[in-house]
Amino acid sequence: MEGTITTYDLLASQVLGAGLTLTSGPVDLNDRVKNGNLSLEYVITSDGSPTIDVTYELSFDGVNWIAGSSTLADGLTKASGTSGRGVLDITTDIELAPWARFAMTEDASDASGATVSLKLAMQ
Repeated sequence: MEGTITTYDLLASQVLGAGLTLTSGPVDLNDRVKNGNLSLEYVITSDGSPTIDVTYELSFDGVNWIAGSSTLADGLTKASGTSGRGVLDITTDIELAPWARFAMTEDASDASGATVSLKLAMQ
């Protein structure tokens, strides 16, 4: 069905330490992105004030990743997003490839780190 929305929990309530990166597993985009619509939702919780970047990488086989990553959002905090809830939809067009993976990186701005979640919706 062309109107069907497929969702993935890429990172679910995972602890992200200061200066570290969490990367999702590969996401198969074949036959799932019919209309070219992608949306990411993130949640950041922390006792401190970490700053987090969201990036993605592409692959043609789901194993070998094209060098470098592309930034979807940078400088996100727990107060970013709708009503300062730390929740924000990032709607994007990514380059054409059959596989993608997504990452969240804490920029070492806060030693307390954060607990993060990242969801992907595709149509």
